[in-house]
Amino acid sequence: MTSKSKEAFLKLYESGKLNSDRLRIYHLIKIKPQTLRSLQLKLNKPRDSFSSRLSELADMGLIKEFGSVGAYTKYRAVECPHVQEILAKERKEKKAEEWLKSGKKLGYVEMLNIAV
Repeated sequence: MTSKSKEAFLKLYESGKLNSDRLRIYHLIKIKPQTLRSLQLKLNKPRDSFSSRLSELADMGLIKEFGSVGAYTKYRAVECPHVQEILAKERKEKKAEEWLKSGKKLGYVEMLNIAV
């Protein structure tokens, strides 16, 4: 996610129009830390239908995983823009590392002749 995407998302959120799952999820987490299960119950939707929204929010650095309740990871909102930037950068780097590791394992890095 780009910083412009994040800015546009936050503008929508501030407008009070919670017309998407991503906005509703962010709103719920901003009010109080949530687990996947609590979000599932509040949204009345299966986890599969909104788990990618959590990933998008984490990609922007707007939420962060912390602790767990039973088998469920807990998420909280991140308020500080500087911390949001750091988290977004760390997440982007982690995803790139995972992509590269997977690419090496499956032989794609060599096949595409990618220098690392």
